[in-house]
Amino acid sequence: MALTTGLGYSETCSGNAEGFCDSSYSPQSGLTDYLPLAKIESSSTTYYTNFDGSTTDFDSEVDITNVVQSIIEKVGKGKVKWEGTVNAENADFDSYVSFGDAWLSVDSANLNETFNSSANITFYNINSSDYYGGPVIFADGELCTDCTLIDYVGTDYSFNVQHFTNYTLVNGTYQVDDCGDIDVSGTYNLTTDIISNSGACLNITADDVALNFNGYKINNSNSATAIYSANVVNLTMNDVIINKLATGGYAIDFDNVTGVTNGLNITGTPLVNKQIRNSVYTINIYNDYGSLVNFNSISYNTYHIWRYFMTEKELRKMKLDEIGRQSNM
Repeated sequence: MALTTGLGYSETCSGNAEGFCDSSYSPQSGLTDYLPLAKIESSSTTYYTNFDGSTTDFDSEVDITNVVQSIIEKVGKGKVKWEGTVNAENADFDSYVSFGDAWLSVDSANLNETFNSSANITFYNINSSDYYGGPVIFADGELCTDCTLIDYVGTDYSFNVQHFTNYTLVNGTYQVDDCGDIDVSGTYNLTTDIISNSGACLNITADDVALNFNGYKINNSNSATAIYSANVVNLTMNDVIINKLATGGYAIDFDNVTGVTNGLNITGTPLVNKQIRNSVYTINIYNDYGSLVNFNSISYNTYHIWRYFMTEKELRKMKLDEIGRQSNM
C-alpha cells in the first residue's frame, strides 16, 4: 500500500467503493491506495468444444441455469434442439453427447435432469436409397414407439423425442435370403427360396416383426423347423409358404406368441406330420377369402397337407376338426 497522506488515489482505483481494485494499476508514492486484491466470483464451466454450427453459445448466456431452446449441433452429422428450458451449469457436452452417422447418444444421467426432456433431433445426409424400405427410428436397439416424425426433406430427417437415450435410424425393411435370427423389430422380406437343414431356419425373437414371403418359400428338410418363435408379440406373417420334406421338426413352432398370419400354405411330399405346434399361442390366420381361423387350441396336428387357400365350407369343416387329432382334408 502506498503511503497514506489523504491526498487522493492512484489511477484506476480512484472512487472504487468496493474497497479493492478490479484491475492492475501503478500505485503512486504519497497517495492512499487500495490493496490490489482479486475479485472472487463463483464460476461455471460448460464444455462444448466438440460441436459447431448453430450450437448455443453457453458462455454468453446470462443465466446458464435457465437456457431457452438450447441447441447442440455437429455439422454433417446432426442437431438436437431442446424445446423447453435447461440447466447447462457445468454441463459436459463433450463427454456425454455424441453424434455419428444417423445416430445420437445423450447420456442424460450425467447431465442436469432438465436435459431428459422433449427435443427435436435432425440427422443429416440421410439418403432414402441407403435404407431398404425407408429409415425407421430405434431407441436403444428397439423400435421407438414414442418418437414422432416431424419432416423428411431432402436428406434431413427430423423427429421428436420425449426423453433421452441412444437414437439411431435403421432399415425399415430387411432382406432375407438365408436362415438366421430375426432379433430386431421391423419388416422382413424373403428375396429367394430358403433351404432349412437343421435347427430353426427363421428364429424370431423380437417383438413387432412383419415377415413377408413374397411368393418365395422355405424348403424344410431333415429335422429342421422352418419358423420358430417364443415369447413375442405382434408377429405378422404374410403369404407363408413352407415346403416340408421330412418327418422331423415342424413347419411352424410357436410358444407364447401373438400375431396375425395372412395366407398360409404348407405342402409336403410325402405327407408328413408335425406341421404346426402351438403352446400358449394365439394367432389369427386368414385365407384369401378373408375368413378367420383362430389356432389358439391346436397342439400337434396333422398327418396331412395343410392349405389355407380354401373355400368357406372347407374352413368351417377345419374349424370342427380342431378338436380332433387329425384333419381329413
